[in-house]
Amino acid sequence: MEGKPVAVSPTVCEIERGFWFIAGKTGLSSTPDDLRGKTIGLVVGSAAEFFLHVYLTTSYISPKDVRIVGLPTDNVVNALLKGEVDAVSTWAPHTIVLRDRLGGQAVIFHDPNIYTMTWNIAARADFVKSHPDPRKKIPARSLPGANRFIANILPRHARSARQEYRRGGTPFREGHGGIIALSPALDQSLILNLEDQARWDDQGVRPASREDRASNFLDFIHTDAGLKAVRGPEGITIVGKSRNRK
Repeated sequence: MEGKPVAVSPTVCEIERGFWFIAGKTGLSSTPDDLRGKTIGLVVGSAAEFFLHVYLTTSYISPKDVRIVGLPTDNVVNALLKGEVDAVSTWAPHTIVLRDRLGGQAVIFHDPNIYTMTWNIAARADFVKSHPDPRKKIPARSLPGANRFIANILPRHARSARQEYRRGGTPFREGHGGIIALSPALDQSLILNLEDQARWDDQGVRPASREDRASNFLDFIHTDAGLKAVRGPEGITIVGKSRNRK
């Protein structure tokens, strides 16, 4: 949004439960209205702050009805456990640690339908243009192999880890997961997500210089032969990028 020379290609993973609000007080339900009047800790400028904005907006709660406290990443867990905040908006592994530490007192607020987190490969635009071979090999070779490992080999390691946990007398609790897509792609939803975050930024939630704002996020999206080789035309659905344009 500040016009820095960043190139994105491609999205490699989508996660539908990437962020949670977790509170540690009994007597609360997990309905959005319970957040009114509460102090919410988060890492300012992170996607967790944007998730809070979306969650409040879709729940018809004014930002003025909550108090936001900025926290360093390494203090998110302790701030809630020590009672410095009523709830935190955060991501794994903080969400898993807090759920396990709080046990039955953990109150989780979440809506998987309002925000999907993406992991994207990004680099400086000049690097992308001057190094075409690595840019092609990442989606064409590395990602398919990694995805096969995740689908076929990793589950066996996870089962073994669970068994070791149980033999040691430690209760094992599953993570919140939420991965819904692992194939590399460039989808129109990425542009829509970036535009939503730009509008949020324009509201003054995160003030920034407007002179350097990106006018068109398409200028930062780069397609390549590697992605097309893996997914074919259906792997690129961004309007204006779905053909042979770079």
